[in-house]
Amino acid sequence: MDIELLTTSLILGLCGIFIYYIIRSKDNAVHFIVTVLAMIPLTLISVRKIELAVPVLIMIVVWEIRSLRKDSE
Repeated sequence: MDIELLTTSLILGLCGIFIYYIIRSKDNAVHFIVTVLAMIPLTLISVRKIELAVPVLIMIVVWEIRSLRKDSE
């Protein structure tokens, strides 16, 4: 079996678990942490290069922090 296909399948399975917890989370802090954890592997799969993935991940984290601040107001 191709290693890249196996790695992608494992990462997508991990993201599925994280997305399940996003749906079930009631606490905003837990929702933020799990969303960021789910987005890291998905971004790495879609971009395939760390240099390009880091700005996307920073943007996602900033977006989530802004949405948390809006929810708390």
